[in-house]
Amino acid sequence: MTTSGHLGSIERAVPRADAWRQAPTGAASADGSYKEWMHFCVCLPGDPAGHLLVNLNVTESAAPGGIARRPRLIALGFLGEWTGVVESFENDQVAGRAGALDLDLGRNRLVWRDGAFELTLDALSSTLGS
Repeated sequence: MTTSGHLGSIERAVPRADAWRQAPTGAASADGSYKEWMHFCVCLPGDPAGHLLVNLNVTESAAPGGIARRPRLIALGFLGEWTGVVESFENDQVAGRAGALDLDLGRNRLVWRDGAFELTLDALSSTLGS
């Protein structure tokens, strides 16, 4: 995709400025204070239109064995009524790296492609449809 002007600037800037600062899995920070997230608000087609709010995050918290890093997905969808999920993922269910935008959380996926985010959510598929 070739773009010019402001959209081209955004297309070039997002991968440089909006990547995950740390890997979503791995060792927790010494003080357990690491938090990072991305939010998306999507207008769903239809009459009336629906809404989708998504938060992908990585947070640390105290656990019995010490500080743990936990990737999560929070999604709320509205098609006549609100429904939502909160899912946490184990390290073996997560693929992503520091300095990149793409992230897999289980069967949910965020990808930066051709100047736009592509978000695939398995988490809400049973309640909102495909």
